[in-house]
Amino acid sequence: MPPKNDNNITLTAAGAEGDTAPIKVNVHQHLSQVLREALKELYGSPTPDPAEYDIVFGGATLDLDKTAEDAGLVDGSEIAVLPKDVSRG
Repeated sequence: MPPKNDNNITLTAAGAEGDTAPIKVNVHQHLSQVLREALKELYGSPTPDPAEYDIVFGGATLDLDKTAEDAGLVDGSEIAVLPKDVSRG
């Protein structure tokens, strides 16, 4: 069995309709990539346009240019994937 890569974490992505999906990411991935993966897991194909969505964590909209690690995400964190018109009120 290969050694566990400590840079990999599992997040729970929650959609606007209350559905959830686990996503495995590397802590060095930019949140823009995390968003694409979350949309794919939540909604399948065709995947919604990532430009129309935000990631919300701890009540704050995250900067998609940051890495998962820089945003404070750790194994088991739950992120909300929300349309911008919802997340930005």
